[in-house]
Amino acid sequence: MSSRKFKRLILLVSILTLIVMLAACGSSANTSAGKDGYKDGTYEGVAKGVHGDDLKVSVKVVGGEISEVAVVSHNESPGIGTIAIEEVPPRIVEAQSTEVDGVGGASETSRAIMEAVNSALEQAK
Repeated sequence: MSSRKFKRLILLVSILTLIVMLAACGSSANTSAGKDGYKDGTYEGVAKGVHGDDLKVSVKVVGGEISEVAVVSHNESPGIGTIAIEEVPPRIVEAQSTEVDGVGGASETSRAIMEAVNSALEQAK
């Protein structure tokens, strides 16, 4: 085999190996909330809010999907923090995922809500 053919063969094998490795490393697991066929029920989740206090949510699952998200207790700042509490839960229900846009200026409260919902949904798996 000539040196040129050998180099092409090595290149082809390398490319195929890379493709197989990338396909094998791709994650099919969804670590966030989503259409994963959750067990029906009502679950509570907790995350640390802006001031280090617990932000608690209640998540209702019906038919394997998120049907309701409510923040049941928090110590977030009145105004912008409470806007996130009003706006983020419906976004999660609509998207069936916690990978939604947060509220500008209330990114920490938005993050805490999403994290608490993920915590609740871990119980529903």
